[in-house]
Amino acid sequence: MVERREEQIRVWNRDGREHRILVVFGDGPAAAMVGAMYEGGCAEVASGTGIAVWQATYVSPAGSDEGHVWFGNGRIDIEIESLRGIGIGSLLMLPLVHWAKSRPCNVPVVPINLQGQDAKTEAERLRRNRFYEKLGFEFDFQDQERSYGVARRLFVSDLITPDFKMSGEWQVETLTGAGSIFSL
Repeated sequence: MVERREEQIRVWNRDGREHRILVVFGDGPAAAMVGAMYEGGCAEVASGTGIAVWQATYVSPAGSDEGHVWFGNGRIDIEIESLRGIGIGSLLMLPLVHWAKSRPCNVPVVPINLQGQDAKTEAERLRRNRFYEKLGFEFDFQDQERSYGVARRLFVSDLITPDFKMSGEWQVETLTGAGSIFSL
């Protein structure tokens, strides 16, 4: 059985910029999904534009198979450029990490592969790498710029659920569905 919850949030900055986002979280025993849709604000995108849809899957141990948790189904990204780097990605990852840590067995996390084309500038690489590292991932990078590499072995129990904080002057508050997904 899949449980589905919704929460509308407002992300705002003291300089007057703001965004209203609908977040949906669904979870069951073997999979969880978090999705976010832009509802309005200062980004130059239409209401209803997708921000992110991320998944996590759980395979329990069976026989000699140790099982695993897999984040992202191959991709974790914020689709609206102006929303990157302000903390929305970390916020959206929190319910998936909570879900993974509540699975019945301590299983390995499928390693994340970082690709150079996903972060072309130094600022993009730092932001991407920091995103994963604050969740507990450590990487063996294949180049000096830390643009591509593979995550080291990590178990679900090693995942970090950090205290959540938006970046810089950004703030977040719940508008509807308070506490259904986040405790803001």
